[in-house]
Amino acid sequence: MSAARNHDICRFFFAVSADHYHMCYYCGTQPASNMYQWIEWIASRNMPLSEVDDPLTRSMSKLKAVCSKTLKRYMSLLMTAVEAQISAEMSGLYGYKSTLYLENCVALYGVYWQKGQLKLVLLAIAPMEEEPSLSFLIGDNCATNQAIAILLNVPLIGCASHRFNLAVNSYLSYCKTEVEAVSALMAALRTINYRAALLKYTSLSPRRPNATRWSSTVEMVARNVRCRDEIKRVDIVFDLAPKATTHRRIEALQEDLRDFQSVTLKLQLEALTLADVRVLFDSVAERFPSTKAKLSATAPIVHSPAFEVATVKVINGEVGRLTSSECKAIKHFEVAAAPASSGSKRKQRDDEEAEGDFATSGLHARNASGSPQTAALYTELLKKLPTTSNRCERLFSQTKLVLTPQRALLLPI
Repeated sequence: MSAARNHDICRFFFAVSADHYHMCYYCGTQPASNMYQWIEWIASRNMPLSEVDDPLTRSMSKLKAVCSKTLKRYMSLLMTAVEAQISAEMSGLYGYKSTLYLENCVALYGVYWQKGQLKLVLLAIAPMEEEPSLSFLIGDNCATNQAIAILLNVPLIGCASHRFNLAVNSYLSYCKTEVEAVSALMAALRTINYRAALLKYTSLSPRRPNATRWSSTVEMVARNVRCRDEIKRVDIVFDLAPKATTHRRIEALQEDLRDFQSVTLKLQLEALTLADVRVLFDSVAERFPSTKAKLSATAPIVHSPAFEVATVKVINGEVGRLTSSECKAIKHFEVAAAPASSGSKRKQRDDEEAEGDFATSGLHARNASGSPQTAALYTELLKKLPTTSNRCERLFSQTKLVLTPQRALLLPI
């Protein structure tokens, strides 16, 4: 067979247009491409629709000018097309990942399995309604979310990050003396005169804790240990500086907080499963017994312990160890006809971290001793359920930055 010439290939894929340009047959029409780029730019940059009417914007853009009314019309048509595609993909089992916002609205992410991968799609920021195919909820372990799960008669997968934060706060309550000593020292060093004196020896500024984020305590303790020698040279705060015995306890606290930090960073991974979370929580509870009340599989804060334990067993290939209550909890996820396939081990994840921190070491130990998988009896969605609602939290953080009180009172156009 003779080889195709270059101009034959170009004629097959491209059409000649004006000014010696070519248009690809498979990239859509030029008006559609132009409109899509306007929509993408406005949506990605969080701009009002009236931005396309601005003369300066039009003069600086190579796109063909459109008016805001036309843009709004095409955005509505695009939304209808996207809704139809998502509805077709969510025809099977699915769940909601949600977080409360303002008074009566929630951010709803659709969670479903499609074409061999887990998909999370933002559906709406709107009041939650009951759905016939809804199989689970993912959210914080608060009383409101638990009440919603009870009303909808679905299991609630508590956000692992929220649960771990509660456990760390309970641990810090036992280290209150050391934390308060460092906090008092840092508060004094942040005054004008004391900070000016500290600047003579170091350019690092003192840190203060944030009551809503224990990670700020990690930074404060680390800054105190880092600048201890420089702080001792400031005579006016010498009496506030922790003594040697207290400082040794603060250094031990810093090491513990580093381990907590490694776990909370590991919980941010999208590919983490409920089995991985259980390994991390068990490792933390074994080393820090004060956290067991929040991290154990049967902790009072857990809304659906049977569902979570059953899911972990399915992921670990321990289907034969399921109890009757656990089988009932995940019955909705059973596959009608299980394929006869040989067992396979869970895919090992290549961690980017070069250092073997506390969280990574725990996961590696679990993977090394894990039992082989049995034949799949349950849908893949059950094995890939998200473990946190962090994506919803990030959405609202972005919303607060964009939707200021002034902009909230404006019309879209």
